[in-house]
Amino acid sequence: MSCNKLSTYEVVVVVEEKFNSVQDAVDNKDAIGEPVVKVVNKRFLKSNIKLEDKHGLRSKEGKGSSGKTGESS
Repeated sequence: MSCNKLSTYEVVVVVEEKFNSVQDAVDNKDAIGEPVVKVVNKRFLKSNIKLEDKHGLRSKEGKGSSGKTGESS
């Protein structure tokens, strides 16, 4: 039987972008172009597993599985 796993993480990233001028950098509020992204902290929150049967996807009994919270890497 196949399944889908959905995992939820809380992530802190640093985005580095290059601009032609300081004013362009100040005016830009969204990451555009090809920014360099570095994950500096992540924390696993939970995961849910949905089993697939002949009728399609269904939730696993017990509302999925939860992992440990509060761990950072």
